[in-house]
Amino acid sequence: MIAIEVQAWAAWSPGIETEADWQGWSAAPCRLKRDGNPDVGFLPALMRRRCDQLSRMMLDVAHRSTEGLDVSAVKSVFASQRGSLTVMMSMLEKLVDEKPLSPNKFSHSVHSTQAGLFSIWAKNALAHSALAAGRQTFAHGFLEAISLLHDGGDDGGPVLLVTGDEAIPETIVDHSVSVDGAYAVALVLKRVREGGIELRIEEGDGGIELDHSPEALRFLRWLLSGDRQLRLPYPKRTWVWERIQGEGSFRKENS
Repeated sequence: MIAIEVQAWAAWSPGIETEADWQGWSAAPCRLKRDGNPDVGFLPALMRRRCDQLSRMMLDVAHRSTEGLDVSAVKSVFASQRGSLTVMMSMLEKLVDEKPLSPNKFSHSVHSTQAGLFSIWAKNALAHSALAAGRQTFAHGFLEAISLLHDGGDDGGPVLLVTGDEAIPETIVDHSVSVDGAYAVALVLKRVREGGIELRIEEGDGGIELDHSPEALRFLRWLLSGDRQLRLPYPKRTWVWERIQGEGSFRKENS
C-alpha cells in the first residue's frame, strides 16, 4: 500500500464550521445537529438555488480544502452513504400522492449529483467517482482515492476525497440505527515517499457493529489527535490507518 499525506482538510456541520470548532468537537464530541446550510457564495446563483443541503455541504468543504489548488486539475472521489435522501423522499411522497415530479429535483437526486456539480463549478473534466458502501462508505472512498493516487504515479497530483450525509429524514428516522446529524468532510490526499499515513485491511472481528457514528468524523478525530493508529472494526474486515513515522504527517486546514 502506498503512503499518503493529508495535505489539507475541511469539515462542516451545523454550528461546527471552523478548524477551531472541530478541534473543540474532537476533544469533546457532541451529537451533530440536523438543520442548517453553509454559505456557498462562491457558487453561481442559479446553481446555489438548486443545491440541497448535502450538495451545499459537500461543495463547501471541497471549495475550502482546495484553496490555492487548480481545482480544474484535481481528480475527485465523492462518497455518501445515503446521497440526497431528503430530495428522494420528497419525490416518493409525490408519487404516493399521484402528483407530478419535478425534473429539476430528479436530476439532483442521483448519487453522482455532488460530483457532477463539482465538475461543473470547477470546470473539471478529469476522472471522478461517486460511491456508496453502507456504513463503510468513507473507508471505501479513501481506498478509491488511494487507487487514483496510485494511477497517477510518483509525480501525480493530489486527489480530493469528499464525504458527507444529511440527517435521516424525520419520516423514516425510527427505522434507522443511525443517530447521525448533517456533516461533510473533505480531504486532499497526496502521495509521499517518506512518512505519511498507510491504510491496510485486516480480518474482521466477527462481532456486531456497535459504533454507528460517521466513519469520516472518527477519522478526523484521529487525524487531529496525533495518535499513531486508527482501527475501524466490522464483522468481515477491519480498516486500519497508521502513521508511519508518528505525529506530524499532515497539515491542518487554514481557517
